[in-house]
Amino acid sequence: INPSELSSLFKAKAILGRSGDHNSHLAVLCRLLNKPYILSVSLSEKVKKGDNLFLDTRRGKVFKN
Repeated sequence: INPSELSSLFKAKAILGRSGDHNSHLAVLCRLLNKPYILSVSLSEKVKKGDNLFLDTRRGKVFKN
């Protein structure tokens, strides 16, 4: 994450990350901001702005509606 992306974290309802673990910089930021997150996500479909996603943070899965 670079500083220019920080404002997006404040606006987001949840965070998806392509890499990292629960000790990564992104995970720490998400916990501080009280945002649900899933890291090490590889989606079979592309996600576009405005797409509705369902995050199962207990299982670490993402579903696209």
